[in-house]
Order: sequence, then structure tokens, then C-alpha cells
Amino acid sequence: VLTSVLVNKVEKIKEVVDNKITIKNIKEDTTLVATAERIVYKVIKGDGQTVSDDATKITFKIDADVTLFKPSGEVYIDDVLVGEEYYTVSGTDNTSIKIKASYLDNLDAGVHTLNVIFSDGGIATATFTIEGLSVPNTGDSAIEAEGSSVNMTLLPLLVGCLVVGYVVFKRNRHKVVFIKYK
Repeated sequence: VLTSVLVNKVEKIKEVVDNKITIKNIKEDTTLVATAERIVYKVIKGDGQTVSDDATKITFKIDADVTLFKPSGEVYIDDVLVGEEYYTVSGTDNTSIKIKASYLDNLDAGVHTLNVIFSDGGIATATFTIEGLSVPNTGDSAIEAEGSSVNMTLLPLLVGCLVVGYVVFKRNRHKVVFIKYK
């Protein structure tokens, strides 16, 4: 929303209609300063909610007319544009955004940020938390399992290095090379 329009330091905001202004007789030395304020829409349902990692959807209701979203609105989660196939938009007076399980399944457990951008440049922001599966504490067995898999991966590499080192040593064991620098 335009909050101020200065033409050569003279306020022209009264001439703004539907966030548009027409300025005539612009000369090369004309200074135009437009100040705008971003529209922020309130999330009236769903902000701060917590869902399990097997949730089928997550819903947010925003205090903005749904016609402001369609056809050019965008949904972002953690600053990543969400494809239209991963959410639905509905509503009459308000906008309801439902994020589908097919997208939620790709998010890690933890806190996430939703940003909904409307066609008028307005934004609605909410956070939500996905709870992860709780893993029972079984001591160090998980660490040992990871360590042994890493060791099994490195074992052929180490054996290969030893074999190459042994062959080089055997071939060159009688050769002594001295390098003298002046």
C-alpha cells in the first residue's frame, strides 16, 4: 500500500487511486519518491500448531479474501516455494491453505515457517512444528552400528593402500635416492 508519493518534495498521496498514480509533465530534473508499506495479513487459525510426523495435512486460515490469493498467490515453507500440487486453497471471506501430507513427509522434525504471498503483495506468516518419532535409548548400539558400517566401507580402501605400499616398497627397497639442493 502506498503511504506517500513525493514529486519534487510535494506530497501527492491524495492523487493515488487503487494504489496507482499518474504523474504528467515529468521533466528530467523531477524527483519522485514513493513510499510503500507491505500489507500483513493475520493468520487466524493454525499459527504455532504442532503435528505428528504422520499428519495427513496441516491447515492455516488467513484473514484475507481468497480472491487475493488466486490466481497468482504463492506458498513458501522455510523459504522454499511449494508447488501447487502440494496444497489446496479454499475459502470465501478468508483464505484457507491446506498443506498435503505428500509435502509434509519431506520435512524434517522441528519448527518450520510458512509464508503466503498474495497477489496484492501482502504476506501472512505462521510457524508450525512437526514432531518426530521418538527413538528409544538403547545405549551405544546405534553409534556402534554406524561406526562399524563406516569401518566396513573404509576397510577395502585401507587394504588397497597397504597392498600398493608394499609393492612400491618391495620394488624400491634396494634403491636409495638422495636429492641435494644448492
